[in-house]
Amino acid sequence: MMDSEVNTKSTFPYFQEHFFTQYSVQRHKLSNGLTVLTQENHELPVACLYTMYKVGSRSERPGITGISHLFEHMMFNCSRKFGPKEFDRILESGGGHSNAYTSRDLTVYYEDFTAPLLETVIELDADRMGWLNLSAETLKSERSVVKEERRLRTEDSIHGRLEEELYAASFQCHPYRTPIIGWMPDIENISLSDCKQYHKNYYAPNNAVLVLSGAFHTDPALKLMEKYYGEIAGRKTSQPPLTEEPPQKGEKRITYRKQVELHNFIVGYHVPGIGHNDLYALDVVETILADGESSILHRALVRKKAIALYVYCDFTWHIDPGLFEIIVQMKPGFTSVDGEQCLEEELRRFSKNTVSRSDLNRAKNILEADFIQSLQTNNGRAHRIGLSEVLLGGYQKMFDPIAGYQKVTVEDVQRIISGYFNPDNKTIVWLENEFFTAESAENT
Repeated sequence: MMDSEVNTKSTFPYFQEHFFTQYSVQRHKLSNGLTVLTQENHELPVACLYTMYKVGSRSERPGITGISHLFEHMMFNCSRKFGPKEFDRILESGGGHSNAYTSRDLTVYYEDFTAPLLETVIELDADRMGWLNLSAETLKSERSVVKEERRLRTEDSIHGRLEEELYAASFQCHPYRTPIIGWMPDIENISLSDCKQYHKNYYAPNNAVLVLSGAFHTDPALKLMEKYYGEIAGRKTSQPPLTEEPPQKGEKRITYRKQVELHNFIVGYHVPGIGHNDLYALDVVETILADGESSILHRALVRKKAIALYVYCDFTWHIDPGLFEIIVQMKPGFTSVDGEQCLEEELRRFSKNTVSRSDLNRAKNILEADFIQSLQTNNGRAHRIGLSEVLLGGYQKMFDPIAGYQKVTVEDVQRIISGYFNPDNKTIVWLENEFFTAESAENT
């Protein structure tokens, strides 16, 4: 398709105009400081409740790294009214299900359920917020689960190992340097006292945002919120002082050796945190570089030169400045030397030559489509609304990213590549076979 034939007409203005009419969002504040966002619709007799706590690995100190993620597991155990493993049993017996995730900035829980289960879900969530029953037995059990998860997802995972080494090397003092799942010695030594203090510090109503989306009536739902959450006292939450990460002044290079069949590497570049206008252009660059088989890096490394099995980028918005990651796995017979050289050639070419209008519009269309598709379910809407409230400063700003993408120009793309993707701002980690040597690379 010629550049002039690429569809650049956006469906976003119409969608944004009608969203808050069709899916009206209301903000409520309980007397204990709990923020509740409701988005009522009766398309289907189902609903979703998100609880977002403003705490993640960013809030941890040395010695208890991983405690945020550990609590993601601990919260599904005993509380004042409900016994061990009762949370999931009760929810699932009514046709619902739950899940959770921990990030560097947040810990997030959600339940999808049928409309008649609303009061039960609210009672379950409120009881574990206010009266989680922490015991030595629960800690021992969940510690074992988390340790095994770390072995599986980090120590035995190529991507997990690369990312852990990348963040540890890229950040000198900011807590983003520690893995979300935590360092193994810390996981092994977190005490019951640590857990009780952590729950007291962060699992308070005034440190959380609830988002309810789906088939319910707002006034009765708010009365249920008052009934079950209202008796939980608000309290001062502690946030550790965060050290601002100093600018990186030169390339950092790490080689990690273990028994692997293929060479892999990951590159990280420091980028701004939430609130910076360049985040929109960075999202666009991520999509242009490595989203799909027609992306620039896939065309170059996987199809044209055929030296890599895959290449993709990972860029996530964080409260504080984070990393833009590029991950590559080489084909048999090729090394990280080959891959890095090709990647650098493509980035240099990309920074000097104007990005095609076709590639730019393709990226905007993908980002817009992904955003709109994420709002087709109660779960997706609740998640977007909650993240906008917590991270962007208000649910009304949830469409700001799409408006930002539409303003990104070819000049912005070149500026991003030239400004952030430079050697002094780069950290690279090679994952190689432990028996690999420089001599073997020359003979490859």
